Amino acid sequence: ITTLTEQGPIVELQFKTAEGIEIGKTKIKYKSVDIGLVEDVRFAEDFESVMLTVQFNPGTEHFLRRNTRFWVVKPQLSVRGVSGLSTLVSGSYIEIDPGPGAPQRFFVGLEEQPIIHADEAGTTITLVTDALGSVDAGSPIYYRGILAGEVLGRELGGDRQSVFIQAFVRDPFNQLVRGNSRFWNVSGMDVSMGADGFRVRTASVTSLMFGGLAFDTP
Repeated sequence: ITTLTEQGPIVELQFKTAEGIEIGKTKIKYKSVDIGLVEDVRFAEDFESVMLTVQFNPGTEHFLRRNTRFWVVKPQLSVRGVSGLSTLVSGSYIEIDPGPGAPQRFFVGLEEQPIIHADEAGTTITLVTDALGSVDAGSPIYYRGILAGEVLGRELGGDRQSVFIQAFVRDPFNQLVRGNSRFWNVSGMDVSMGADGFRVRTASVTSLMFGGLAFDTP
C-alpha cells in the first residue's frame, strides 16, 4: 500500500516511431532534471504508432496538463543550428514542456522539437503574403538587424491565392509590433553595381541560407 500511494503518476505517450527509445533507460527530463522513466513500449491498436508507458516521479502531477508537450531529443541540424549533441553520449531522452489546462494522462508526442517553449515571453502573430519565397519554419525575424523572433510555420489561405505565416516575436520586441508595422522578406542578398564596383548586402548568413523576415514600425 505504501509503495502504491507514494509512486508518481503513470502516463501514456503516443509517437509515430520508437526511434531512440529504450525500456528502462530513456528518461523524461525538464530543464535537464530527470522526472520520469519509460517503462514499456508497445504498438498502438492500429499498428500505425507506438505507445509508451511512463512512470513519473512523485510530485510531478502539476506538469501533466492538457497543453503539455513531449518530444524526443536527439542530434538535429536545423535552421536554428545544431542541437542535441549531448545525446550522442548519454542517449536520446524525452523533453517535456509543461502547459496549462485540465489534468491529463494521455499525450501525443511531437515529431520535431518546438521552436518556442511555453515559458518564453513574446507574442504570436500572423502575416499574410502573396508569395512565401524561401521563408520556412525556423527562419529568423529581425528588427533593425537584431534577432527578434522566428517563423513558426506557414499554410495556404482559403482563397488559394495568399499564404499565412505564423511567427513569434520575443519580448521586448513584441512591444514594437503595432497596427502600422511593416514586414518584408530579407532572404538572399542584394547585389548592385556602381562607380566604386559591386556591392553585396545580406541581413545575415542564416537568412541567406534559410530565408528571413524583418520589420519596422514608423
